[in-house]
Amino acid sequence: MIRNVIFVTILIIAVIAGLANLGVNVTPLLAGAGVIGLAIGFGAQTLVQDLITGIFILIEDSLAVDDFVQINNHMGTVEGLTLRTVRLRDLDGIVHIITFSRIESIHNMSRQFGIALMRIRIPFDMKIDDAITLMQETAQELRRDPMMRHYIWSPLEMQGVQGV
Repeated sequence: MIRNVIFVTILIIAVIAGLANLGVNVTPLLAGAGVIGLAIGFGAQTLVQDLITGIFILIEDSLAVDDFVQINNHMGTVEGLTLRTVRLRDLDGIVHIITFSRIESIHNMSRQFGIALMRIRIPFDMKIDDAITLMQETAQELRRDPMMRHYIWSPLEMQGVQGV
């Protein structure tokens, strides 16, 4: 992006200098370029704010790809970061693209500590106690599995029924 901005700036200066050497009056062009630059500056305020905020967020290492975070009212996994936006996939599979200037707070739940937050839907006719028992047995089997036991540090904690 910086390379493109420098290229366009050099190109505009070269064109104006070339026209001035050919004897063309470049004063109206400079005035017009000034007005256009002012309009672009006012229009790009949010873009510049996004870029500056994004640079600070990336330098401070507040977010990284695959972090589980809550940004404003959206909770999910960070799928991608640019200088201007963060792409977040929530627990329902919806992708949210949030510009850095709109971020009010970042709650990172996967730095030096990790959780797996799951919403599990069960059939309407299944008893809740049977579902909880099945989930606990599955979690215990995963903790005994030689491939998975290194990734699961603590027993399953159940929050309970969220909705019916």
